Amino acid sequence: MDENSSQLVQSAETEQQQAEAPPRPPPSETPKPISPPPLEAPSRDSQLPCESKPAPPPGINLKKLIGVLTVVCFLLSLPLLAAGISSLYMRDYDCESLLHRPQMRLALGVAMILVFIISNLVIYYGSRFLMPGLLAATIPLMVMFIVGLSLSGAYTMESRAVPNSPMWLKLRIGKHGYWTDIKTCVYRSQVCSDLSFRMTGLSAYQFSTKKLTMIESGCCKPPAICGMHYVNATCWINTRKSREYQDLRFASKTILGGDCSTWDNAESKLCFDCQACKLGFLRTLQQRWRRLGVFISTMALLLLLNHALIFVAHLAEKKNVG
Repeated sequence: MDENSSQLVQSAETEQQQAEAPPRPPPSETPKPISPPPLEAPSRDSQLPCESKPAPPPGINLKKLIGVLTVVCFLLSLPLLAAGISSLYMRDYDCESLLHRPQMRLALGVAMILVFIISNLVIYYGSRFLMPGLLAATIPLMVMFIVGLSLSGAYTMESRAVPNSPMWLKLRIGKHGYWTDIKTCVYRSQVCSDLSFRMTGLSAYQFSTKKLTMIESGCCKPPAICGMHYVNATCWINTRKSREYQDLRFASKTILGGDCSTWDNAESKLCFDCQACKLGFLRTLQQRWRRLGVFISTMALLLLLNHALIFVAHLAEKKNVG
């Protein structure tokens, strides 16, 4: 009886423990993983700070731009160097030295060489000393630009004090003392003798088709307004009476009408005292110096613009680095 009762008690305890334990899943079923709760999509306001900004558009490479401008500036300064050297060795036009003017050609030659040196020094050291370099290049270039304008004929009355400017030459050649020496020099240079030799055997029509220099046309033959008969380049026959020349002189709107009575077939006289001869000599000099003035002012303006662009490019580069 005791054994049976103990067995009953043990079986009852076992059943009670099994009832209290949680039910075990069947072996064939595997537990499903628990998925995390779905995340809410972030709002637009929360996305803005995290969004990557679009890449800026590719800008100008300042170093390459400065390099290109430097090369251009150097190339622009080379003609100044060549013109300066040629001015040192180029002789004055025949009889030009009789005007007793300062050594303008020598001064311009030295000035152009100095501007070439200063311009290239500023290019080389410009990145270290921006403002001093710009001033060192601008001041001589501005002076050269103003001198070039004066030689080319701009500001006629204001530039009459500049040697070899158009008005300065006109005032100097118009003085009787200077012209006496100049006409003697022109005669001794045998300009008219060479013209007579070149035109030997030509008819009046053939002679009229030839292109003469301004000095040859003004000093070696009478003005066309006189209507003289052609014999050769330096010999012309008067076909009008003296009274007609006087009427022509006063009726003509130009000063060349008075040259008709001044003409002389003598080799030492010809038209050396004519106004046409003075004008021919004057325009020859003015043309030469005007070309030089245009060249100087143009080169100075281009170099000024180039140095200004280099200065701005250096400033922009320093700003980007800073």
